[in-house]
Amino acid sequence: MWESPEDLERLQRLIDASFQNAESQQLRHIMTPDLARNAVEVVEMFRGRKVAVLATVNSRGEPYTTPVDVFMVGCRFQLGTTKSSLRARHIKRNANVSLCYSKATTSP
Repeated sequence: MWESPEDLERLQRLIDASFQNAESQQLRHIMTPDLARNAVEVVEMFRGRKVAVLATVNSRGEPYTTPVDVFMVGCRFQLGTTKSSLRARHIKRNANVSLCYSKATTSP
């Protein structure tokens, strides 16, 4: 495990604050506290390499999405990329990004 107790506490505070600061009443109605994942569950979900979709914006403010390898180290997401990649240049210009991960499930 690459996460210290302090890492887990920091992540849990972030999760709690995100839920508490959600401005959408619809979100609060759909995402009840009993459905939220805690820090340990999030870390377990991201154990090992995962593939997610990273959304950035280009210099014209247009959205750009791309698949990216994701690892969690110290309760922080690490993305597989190089400094010269387009996504790295987008992040350097504007660090406001979105990361979408969906665990595939199948219906019985």
